[in-house]
Amino acid sequence: MTRLNTNLTTISDPLMPKSVTSAADEMLASGEAEQNRTAWLEIIDRKLIDWGRSPGLIDEDGIVSPSIKSVAEAIELVHTMTNNGCPAPMRVVCNADGGIVFEKQEGQFFETIEVYEDGSKEYCLFANSRLQHRIAL
Repeated sequence: MTRLNTNLTTISDPLMPKSVTSAADEMLASGEAEQNRTAWLEIIDRKLIDWGRSPGLIDEDGIVSPSIKSVAEAIELVHTMTNNGCPAPMRVVCNADGGIVFEKQEGQFFETIEVYEDGSKEYCLFANSRLQHRIAL
């Protein structure tokens, strides 16, 4: 099973494909797409903008708040993922070094996209807690 589309900066597609067999299914798929878009926009509104506005907000015990560069790159990533219909992550957290991590888990698979302090990005896929893929984006 191929989970990474190397042409796009994305967290993998859902494990189960959507079946569009009737008008009701199309409306359901459309509703899911809108919920997904709303979830991505909340990440920008509730996390990323706050981190960008208050750069020193999290600085404590050696943890460095996300840098302006990592916030800007994360917002750009969110726009790309939203426009490509990618599922929203479970969590968006700060790493300890001024970056941001998007995390998603589905069953045995755990995926991360990490935006580092300098704006560079890395995708990792784990299966049963074992690293399967690590790709610089």
